Amino acid sequence: KRKGQLDTQNATLKEQVSTLQGKLVVLKEKCARYDELKQTCIRIPELEAAYARVPKLEVKCARVDMLEDRINQIM
Repeated sequence: KRKGQLDTQNATLKEQVSTLQGKLVVLKEKCARYDELKQTCIRIPELEAAYARVPKLEVKCARVDMLEDRINQIM
């Protein structure tokens, strides 16, 4: 009985991890686009000011990398 329970938990965890990995892929794509935007904004003074108002994205992108490292450690 105990083994069955563990197998079920394990399957659930694996499912959750693959869901997370899927989300990570999407986030990484967003971060890559964000980086491209950043490069563009830096070259245009009017945009640089607008860009300065979205530092939250940079923090989120850093978190994505940390999350990915964590998932890779678990797998």
